[in-house]
Amino acid sequence: ALQVEVLAPGDEVVESSDTNNASIIIRLTYGTVSFLFTGDAEAEEESWLLAQGDDLRSQILKVSHHGSKAGTGEAFLNAVQPEVAIISVGEGNRYGHPSSQVIERLVRRGIGIYRTDEQGTITVTTDGSGYLVTGEK
Repeated sequence: ALQVEVLAPGDEVVESSDTNNASIIIRLTYGTVSFLFTGDAEAEEESWLLAQGDDLRSQILKVSHHGSKAGTGEAFLNAVQPEVAIISVGEGNRYGHPSSQVIERLVRRGIGIYRTDEQGTITVTTDGSGYLVTGEK
C-alpha cells in the first residue's frame, strides 16, 4: 500500500549547476494519504513539474526551500491542493525564511502551517486513511 514516486528533477537541470532546481521531488502515498517532498525546488522546477502533467495532489506538502519566496507558487499550490504545509526552517535565520508571500498564499487557502522554528520537530503519523500532525519543541 506504500507507493514512492520520484517526480523530478528533469535531466536538463541535473546537468546544470542549479542545485536548488535539481532537487529531488518525491510523492509518497500510503493508502489514501499523500505527501509531497519538494527539497529546495524553486519556480523553475515547479513549472517544469506542472508541465509534466503528473497528479501532484497531496494532503501534506513539505514546502520548498525553507519557505523562500522563490518557490511554492500559486499554480503549484493549485495543483497540489495541500491540507497541511510543513516548513523546515531555522529560527531567526539570516535569509528571513519563510517569506511572508509564501505564508500569505498558504493562509489564503486555509492550509494548516507547521514550522520547525515554531513547533520544533514535526511528525506526521498516518494509518493510510487519516493522518495526525504533531510538533515537539
